[in-house]
Amino acid sequence: MTGQVARVVACGVATVQDGGRPGYARVGVARSGPLHRERYDVAAALLTGRYDGRTPTIELLAGALVVEADRDTTVAVAGPAHCRLHLDGASRRAPAHTVLALRTGERIEVERDDRPDAGPVYVAVGGWAPELVLGSATTDTFGRLGGAVVGAGYVLGAGPADDATRVGAFWRPVPPETGPLRVVLAQPPVDGIVDGTWRVRDVSRSGVRLAAADGSTRPSESVAAAAAPSRPVVAGTVQCTPGGEVIVLGPDGGVTGGYPVAGVVATVDLDRLSLLAADTSVRFLASSVEDAVAAFAERQVRVRRSFGHPDLAG
Repeated sequence: MTGQVARVVACGVATVQDGGRPGYARVGVARSGPLHRERYDVAAALLTGRYDGRTPTIELLAGALVVEADRDTTVAVAGPAHCRLHLDGASRRAPAHTVLALRTGERIEVERDDRPDAGPVYVAVGGWAPELVLGSATTDTFGRLGGAVVGAGYVLGAGPADDATRVGAFWRPVPPETGPLRVVLAQPPVDGIVDGTWRVRDVSRSGVRLAAADGSTRPSESVAAAAAPSRPVVAGTVQCTPGGEVIVLGPDGGVTGGYPVAGVVATVDLDRLSLLAADTSVRFLASSVEDAVAAFAERQVRVRRSFGHPDLAG
């Protein structure tokens, strides 16, 4: 099938994201993918019934998004509990975390929660088949690879028709994790990472920059300034800068780095990086690999049991 499914009428800050492009780190290509993987998985799984990471979504980071359907289709939106959806302008309120029918000519407006810690919203549209680069539609904002920065006039090209029988499938939001960010520390450990509070300086898809909340220089200047060969890194890697700040890498953070590595944030807490806002505080908690794996598995069970559809729950 050719043509277009829908087009973007108005848009804030947004990119195209799917599950990412794993397997290319050896040639310098980051996995990238969604900032908040759980929300992406929910939107994609609601729409398709699959967790394969191939479903394209619009990742909305700021402002509102208006999409107009050019053919009958379905749409699923996942985001913070207070994001607002309207069908056909402001005349019909619609729920998030539910598969909705969108008729030809109808518009859906997604108003992202404007609180600074709301995090991204994911909009999945049935039958949308964007161009792939290295097997993925994801947008690497640091490597300038694939996907697209979405704006008014962006066309959602058509692929196979979507499954309209999924209309009404829903997900009950699971409360987010709270408390310190769990981190598996490097050996030997770097002093100062889990001591005290850190204040957020900057947040982007490339990572989060933190400074000691009390104004001190941590980790120790001798460790932070130590020469280190470039080494492989992944999303969640905690790096120490010569100035005593800490950078926690995001999905677009690259695949190698020369700063000393203090540890890696546990996968179960990676999504929380996208919810951090400038000038807020964060703490780290040392975790073993075994505890981090167990916490992630428990979270996955809770998320999947919250789907209101027989092929997703359980």
